[in-house]
Amino acid sequence: MLGNRVTVLAALLAALVALLGGPASGHAQTRPMPPGHPPITEPRGPSPSGAADGLIWKAPAGWTEETPASSMRRAQYRIPVTLVEVAGIYVGGMGSGPSGPEKPNYMLLGAIAQGPDANWFFRATGPRATLEAQRAAFDDLIRSIKRATH
Repeated sequence: MLGNRVTVLAALLAALVALLGGPASGHAQTRPMPPGHPPITEPRGPSPSGAADGLIWKAPAGWTEETPASSMRRAQYRIPVTLVEVAGIYVGGMGSGPSGPEKPNYMLLGAIAQGPDANWFFRATGPRATLEAQRAAFDDLIRSIKRATH
């Protein structure tokens, strides 16, 4: 799922930065740095160019750069989509309204995108096998969401 891929990518990026940049907490090193190792510095807040100590990248459109919340991070972004996946017995219904008949082995793929006027909800509900087969298409739909320009 897209949300899991983003989490894994963020964890890999953090691990890479930790390996290349070392700790940024300001604590003294117990071992000397290898020859040619760049100096270790504190994070400087968001970098408008998408760069951190010798690495550069292009953040995806729609991601908002923020000041890193931890010294372990060299970059941090707010992603404007929340993904949801639920599998099990589906009973339908909304809020306190009546529920429908039980439908075992059902699945819901959902996303919440921050629209200009409100949060927009995208949902696909159906038999698990059907949605598993359509997961990539649903992810593509969600990745295609952009703010309209008028």
